Amino acid sequence: KDLNLKELIREMLPATRDKLGANNSYIKIKFDYFVVKQAPVSKEKCYMEYKCVLEGKLLTDKNSSPKERYYLTVQVPYTSCCPCSKEISDHGAHNQRSYADVKVELKTDQIMWIEDVIELVEKNASSPIINVLKRVDESYQTELMYENPRFVEDMVRLIAEELDKYLDKKILDYVVVVNHEESIHTHNAVAVISAGRELQ
Repeated sequence: KDLNLKELIREMLPATRDKLGANNSYIKIKFDYFVVKQAPVSKEKCYMEYKCVLEGKLLTDKNSSPKERYYLTVQVPYTSCCPCSKEISDHGAHNQRSYADVKVELKTDQIMWIEDVIELVEKNASSPIINVLKRVDESYQTELMYENPRFVEDMVRLIAEELDKYLDKKILDYVVVVNHEESIHTHNAVAVISAGRELQ
């Protein structure tokens, strides 16, 4: 759990600073986090992998006590249905594999669970990505995507609205980078949004 990692980093920061004889210290841990997902119709279970980063900083100012800062980043894959394609087509719309990189600054005495970040992204997507799908699940997912088209700009705004609910309660700041890997172009559609504080 990321709570244990945060406590580990909290212990390592002053030890690292003192060992190196430095004023400040910084620790970054990258890891894969696995969640059991369930197919929507067949109820088949599988593991989904999410790439995560936990960072800690210990900043020392001669005129004040040391300041701790902690950051959690979670990359959440999902599927997006193109609204333009749906609007102009008579027989369907193209879908895109997409990613939301959500970085939050955690309050020192609080934690935001990785599962919370995954959920707030997936519930606003055209559909979540699930690794194991039977035919009945594939049909359900395809129709779900079609009924929930999303521009890349839609996704960053919807994710930001969710993160605003945590702002100054569990998190102090956030930045979200969304990539839609276009299926009919060689380029990606990208959108970025932040809380307008320090993270950009």
